[in-house]
Amino acid sequence: MAKVKGKLSPASHLGVACKTREEVDCLCNEAQLEALLLEGPNDWGHPVRYWAFIRDPDGHTLEFPMVRRLVLQSRKLAKKRNTILD
Repeated sequence: MAKVKGKLSPASHLGVACKTREEVDCLCNEAQLEALLLEGPNDWGHPVRYWAFIRDPDGHTLEFPMVRRLVLQSRKLAKKRNTILD
């Protein structure tokens, strides 16, 4: 298996969408227990909303934003276009 050279830091990170604030809070609580919580949870209002940065075991930064509205809008658009979106 190839090794990853370099790490995704907060400026360049991977985003993983959460449906609720509670989901973000749960991930933050678990990350804090493992000393992996970098920042958050934060509520910055529209359009960023509720989010947190968590470091994965390889040192990469993951962003966990609460994007319920975007998920619902995407599903509505997908229905209009007769496409499936989970």
